[in-house]
Amino acid sequence: MKLVDVSRSESENDVVRKEAEAQQLLSAVNEKRIVSLKAFFRNDQNQFVLVTEETVGTLQQLIEANHSFTEHEVKVIAFGALEALLTVHNNYHIHRNIHPSSFFFTSNDLNSLKLGNFACVTDENGFNSASGLKGIEGFRVSPQLMCLERDI
Repeated sequence: MKLVDVSRSESENDVVRKEAEAQQLLSAVNEKRIVSLKAFFRNDQNQFVLVTEETVGTLQQLIEANHSFTEHEVKVIAFGALEALLTVHNNYHIHRNIHPSSFFFTSNDLNSLKLGNFACVTDENGFNSASGLKGIEGFRVSPQLMCLERDI
């Protein structure tokens, strides 16, 4: 469950609504790879409430606990992550905050990997560029991407 204070700024509130809408749409398309949104509402304490399916941990926690993985384990994790990203992109969205803490496990099985944390999601409108990327502090756009020439 995620609680977000309702803002005086309507644009900030729209970000939370967009997060809920994207997660609801994408989890309906591929419930195997996107964390399901169970409910979205505004409570009495003037907060938005996003209720998601229960998870047992993140990919970040797994990496910190196990410092090495077999080739098969890496294949299972990579396939799950790529399948989740394919779902997002095939439905004209961009996650914009991909990191190990955005991937969740719904059981102790590596194949239960799902993408969540859609707080930075945006629609793919054909006008996005590397300068418009957004994410959490500490994750930066690759210098190789920043210097690419764009055909407009």
